[in-house]
Amino acid sequence: VMVTTGGIHALYLVCQALLEPGDEVILPDPTWPPCAGNVLAAQARPVGCPLHESLDWRFDVDELESRITPATRAIYINSPHNPTGGVLTRADVERIAAIVRERRLWLISDEAYEDVVFDGAEHVSPASLPDMYERTICIYTFSKSYAMTGLRLGYLTIPDATLRERIK
Repeated sequence: VMVTTGGIHALYLVCQALLEPGDEVILPDPTWPPCAGNVLAAQARPVGCPLHESLDWRFDVDELESRITPATRAIYINSPHNPTGGVLTRADVERIAAIVRERRLWLISDEAYEDVVFDGAEHVSPASLPDMYERTICIYTFSKSYAMTGLRLGYLTIPDATLRERIK
């Protein structure tokens, strides 16, 4: 666990440590603009993948997989999602995890809204799935779950020792 000055700072650190110029990161579209900005700050390329209103603001996972190229380094998910409020289902997260394992990618899981779920929706952290802890970088913030927006306190979990050292 590494403490940061908020969730967006955690994402900045992850992008700087993980990405090289020319790498691609698949992001939900729409996305919160600082997400793409942090990918660009690392000289990588954000690749949008639409969230579909007809799917309750979730990915068509086949469409997400079709966006992967040899330059893809990571997939970024944010569930519950900002700004749509869409929540990935357990099946969605399991399929994305299988793609990440098969393609040997990183999964950046922004879990800032993990406690903001309604109407029987379930937040599923991909790091909790079999063989995903080592491939998942989770980002958290106190601002949403604990209503502490002015504190600017967040953290990330990153099991890979090399990336942890790069972040330091």
